[in-house]
Amino acid sequence: MKEADIILNNLPLEITFVDKNDIFKYFNEKVEAADMMFVRTPSSIGRNVANCHPPKSLKKVMQLIRDLKTKKRTSETMWFKKEGNVIHITYKGVFDENGEYVGILEYVQDIQPFLDLPREVKKEVSKLEKVF
Repeated sequence: MKEADIILNNLPLEITFVDKNDIFKYFNEKVEAADMMFVRTPSSIGRNVANCHPPKSLKKVMQLIRDLKTKKRTSETMWFKKEGNVIHITYKGVFDENGEYVGILEYVQDIQPFLDLPREVKKEVSKLEKVF
């Protein structure tokens, strides 16, 4: 468990998991809450996902959850600008080996660094400078 937590906390994504009963169960702690693209706090764990969203977005959130649960959609992606960065979000329905719904995985990433890449291809490993 400790190794899995270390791995998830080192991914360049914010990860959230909501279980089959719509209960907020997990988020990785990649950065401090104040620096998150979507603020999550330990007090959110155990709450119904409906209580973790602003009222103006709740209808869309609940429809998306229904669609993912019923496999009407397998995933959904969205993106928006925030403080000069482009934030990309993916919501994915998660199912076990028997096809039973397990929950929803949300992953959020600042993709601005990808958009800022130069056009030329980089296929070589960077050279390290000697440090004495």
